[in-house]
Amino acid sequence: MSEKDSIPRSSHQGFPSVDEAAWRAAVAEAGQSVDKTIDGVRFSAINTLSDLPPSAPSDKIKDWRPFGTLEVVLPTPLPPKMRTTTLATEASGWKTDPCNLPTLLDWQSSNNVPLTRLSVEFSEPNPDLSAYLLFLRKQANAEVSAAVYSPITQLSHWQTHLPDLTSLVNLSQETSDLVNLTTIAVRGDAFARWGARATDELALTLSWWVAYCDQLTDLGLSIEVILARSELSLSTDADYFVGLAKFRAVRSLIDKVVQAYGVTDPAQTKPPVRAVSAVRNKTYYDPDTNLLRNTTEALASLLGGVDTLSLIPHDFLGSSPDPFGIRMLSNTYQILRHEAQLDKVADPAAGSYFLENLTGQLVEKSWQQFLDWEDQGGFVDLLRNNTLEAHCRANASRQASAFQTHRRILVGATRYGNAREQNPEPLDASIDRNALPFERIRNAIDRSVAQGKSRPVVVVCVQPVAPVANQRKNYVQDVLVCLGIAVRVVAADEPPVLTEHAPPIALVFCGTDGFYQTTVVDALLADAEVAYPRWIAGGSSETIQQVRQAGGSGVLGIGHDLIALVEPLINNWMHEA
Repeated sequence: MSEKDSIPRSSHQGFPSVDEAAWRAAVAEAGQSVDKTIDGVRFSAINTLSDLPPSAPSDKIKDWRPFGTLEVVLPTPLPPKMRTTTLATEASGWKTDPCNLPTLLDWQSSNNVPLTRLSVEFSEPNPDLSAYLLFLRKQANAEVSAAVYSPITQLSHWQTHLPDLTSLVNLSQETSDLVNLTTIAVRGDAFARWGARATDELALTLSWWVAYCDQLTDLGLSIEVILARSELSLSTDADYFVGLAKFRAVRSLIDKVVQAYGVTDPAQTKPPVRAVSAVRNKTYYDPDTNLLRNTTEALASLLGGVDTLSLIPHDFLGSSPDPFGIRMLSNTYQILRHEAQLDKVADPAAGSYFLENLTGQLVEKSWQQFLDWEDQGGFVDLLRNNTLEAHCRANASRQASAFQTHRRILVGATRYGNAREQNPEPLDASIDRNALPFERIRNAIDRSVAQGKSRPVVVVCVQPVAPVANQRKNYVQDVLVCLGIAVRVVAADEPPVLTEHAPPIALVFCGTDGFYQTTVVDALLADAEVAYPRWIAGGSSETIQQVRQAGGSGVLGIGHDLIALVEPLINNWMHEA
């Protein structure tokens, strides 16, 4: 008898069968909820076949594409130090500005490195366009996939006036021999930069694409050529599961549009889908956390079936491009493809009731939103009267509020920051990101400290032997560190000695509600002439009211706007002598 067979085994009776209604009742009785709605999408802990919406895929996504191609976004201009190290990476494609094109083409020719993707953003007219098309024709046997972007693919040109699409018609006709070239770029990721949620981004991308189709057919281009020359770009998503489902959903939505135009051979005309790095969730401080974000976003996009994965390096917000960032993009892709072997399975999410449910919801909600906007006049009219931008900006405002009140977290920027990290380099505030309000304060402090000013200090007064006090103290330290503020912790039974240190910009009490209602209220009433504000870290509404009546300045806790509380103090601190 083997050693394995000699191990005694207990009998397993199995779990009793419980139907969905009984499970939901048990969860409700425990005071919990199995459903949660985020950005209009329902997430459920219970997912069965009967829960799937009618539009959820019943089988694997049709026409599943080969594993997506990595396309690295190159900085402009490409620094000399990056020309050898960056271009030698194993990225199979690049996205670049025309000024980098001669360098790329010369390097590719000299080193005989195969490319599968090369996308260029041209400003019309541009003499480099002819060189680019000549390169593609020479590479015809290699089946290079390519994309051309021009100013009319930018939202700003559609907002100000109806763009002249004649050049797109001419370009499509002149390059009919380049079957892998896409010239009609639908940059749906632009809406994500405005703050659109997943369903809105899908609906807006469809609206823009249909606007292209309607305008170009009026100019004599056939719908088959338009569809074949189109490319739809969507932003990667901060939420892993939503991002994965979004790229699955867009294929079903493409099918709906193709069917609506009555195309007889849809298999030959379905446009490729590009995943573009999200920027709203990226951070300037602790940029290494962007490595994790890039990894999860790449994984979700590739599992969602994108044709091209167009990523920006994790350190793109830094003052100068670094070859390391691009190397990490290439390594991430190679690990996902060759070590995780994600290219061996078609539609890996098929069969998961949770993901099928999520995909179906995104299809239904975005399609209905698309139809509603078409009924209101369509993409061009709604874009020009700012309806679409206002819709996205409103959602961005709700997102910003959630981060500033700490109901949502950006690791490294709004929570769990590195206290030793200092960066006095000027902060680029031109890119709208959720971490920007926090980074503005921290960067202003870092720059002032670099010029010789003492770092602002907040004294944290903690109630002894109270677990909740310690938890609140940890929270306060965490959020203040992310703002670049120094913290000095003292016990409540030993008053802070303020004369031996830099005077604080604020004092925070951390303790129980009982501690706030007695000790803190008495302290506030006894010393009402203090020059700096005094806050409490959390508390019930009744406690907060009592503290305010005694002279307390506010609450530093989840649900309260941290930026509104701290920003005026830092502005005053910066203007002090």
